[in-house]
Amino acid sequence: RDLTSGKTHFGPNSRFVLDCIWPHVEVLYPHTRRMLYLVVPASDIQPEYLIFLRVFRRSVWHLLLANFLLVVLFFWLLQRLQKRVPRMWEIGRGVTFARWYEIVETFGKTHVGEPVERFSQISSMRAFLMCWILFSYVVTTIYFAKLESGFVRPTYEAQLDNLDGLSGLNVRIYAVTTIFDAVKSTLSERHYDLLASRSRQLPLDLTTSYYQLIVSRRDRRSAFIMRDFHARDFLALTYNSHADRPSYHIVKEYLRSMMCTYIMPLGSPLLYKFQSLFTGFHEHGFYEHWRQMDLITRDGTSPNAEEFYEELGDQTDTDPAVADAAGNRKKKHVVLTLDV
Repeated sequence: RDLTSGKTHFGPNSRFVLDCIWPHVEVLYPHTRRMLYLVVPASDIQPEYLIFLRVFRRSVWHLLLANFLLVVLFFWLLQRLQKRVPRMWEIGRGVTFARWYEIVETFGKTHVGEPVERFSQISSMRAFLMCWILFSYVVTTIYFAKLESGFVRPTYEAQLDNLDGLSGLNVRIYAVTTIFDAVKSTLSERHYDLLASRSRQLPLDLTTSYYQLIVSRRDRRSAFIMRDFHARDFLALTYNSHADRPSYHIVKEYLRSMMCTYIMPLGSPLLYKFQSLFTGFHEHGFYEHWRQMDLITRDGTSPNAEEFYEELGDQTDTDPAVADAAGNRKKKHVVLTLDV
């Protein structure tokens, strides 16, 4: 606003440039790109009753069900071939063969360890049942072994990694009005409606110099729109040491990629001089040093949070060099000593 109104001749900090400002400003090179990410609460722990179902993957359950139906069908065909054999068994009144649902009941009982009495007179069926019992024993052993590990190690629900999942997420999304205006032009109408219906748009005076909200109280039903390095720093600050996992999650589908640059009024006579000065400062690393010193300082984070922070660069689609520079953290030094 100060640039377009003529109150100043230079934007002294690298900032996002909104679409409505581009026709009125000049851009200094080189510039950097930053991502706007949605930071949502981390997924909750999986309910205990679902552990029994999610021990195996869905494809494994389908395979076991198909195998069970094939075994029942094969046993029913084997029984049909035994009609010419004079040995039969009695069921209630008279002599008859087992029906398909009775075969299913028998196989289900053998799977949980109940003995088989009806088919013990025929050797071929007895051998087939023995194979089925051995197979059931192996599957049951694997199932309970994985079930025990599932109870020992807590399992969490899948994290939200795309904007389509916002429809099932009950959160309030906090950001300043400028950020919502920036992402509106790049998101689809459906995705922006999902954001806007849950949005809490705040004025600019509640933010820092990077349009970053000053978060003093965190709620499990609160989500935020942040720049990439602010989001990683926020995850390290809110790291849950008791659960050994972050309390928040960065949605991998970023909202917008915006250019951060130094700007001047359109047609400024000082463009060449400032461009030469900016290029010299950039070549000597002054701006990179100032950018690191201007980042949020984390205090009171645990060692696990620091280790988690080191791995956050791989979880977001940003430049690894930016991830290394993000944060005012101490560099680790390796000291080698040799005693002679």
